[in-house]
Amino acid sequence: MSHDKREALAELEHDQWAHWTRHMLEVLQPLVCLGRGVILEAAAHGFVDSEAIKAVEAIKRWNRQIETPYADLSEKEKDSDRAWANKVLAELSNRVWANKVLAELDMNTNKVEDRAAAVLAASVARAVQAAARAAQAAARAAQAAARAAEIAAHAADHNAAECVARAADASEKEST
Repeated sequence: MSHDKREALAELEHDQWAHWTRHMLEVLQPLVCLGRGVILEAAAHGFVDSEAIKAVEAIKRWNRQIETPYADLSEKEKDSDRAWANKVLAELSNRVWANKVLAELDMNTNKVEDRAAAVLAASVARAVQAAARAAQAAARAAQAAARAAEIAAHAADHNAAECVARAADASEKEST
């Protein structure tokens, strides 16, 4: 990802942070307005003055950062926003990579499906050709069977005529 895109995302991260922090500080404003009273109250709850002072200083720093455009932040402050921009870029990169993998899997699935369809079509074509050859062989066998029946019928007729002729000869011989 380019440096410009990272900076644009870092600026967006700063704007988002500023928006949320402004809201949070507005909600907490009554406590912040108590000033030293907050520090004393914090001390009553076991916080030492330095911890309470640190919280007040953080609030002052956050208010300044809220009002500071990203371009005017210190490099250290920008680096904090850049770290979040890098997280966004990494997530986008992961999603883009995942989408590419899914698209490739889909493409490979389509190739496999296409190959399977081609193999199936070739198998069906071979089966149709084999069936046609079997039908031709059956037709030739039927023709051969019909010819054999014809020959058998002719032979039967020929034998019957010969039998009749012999019987007639035998009858004549008996009559003489």
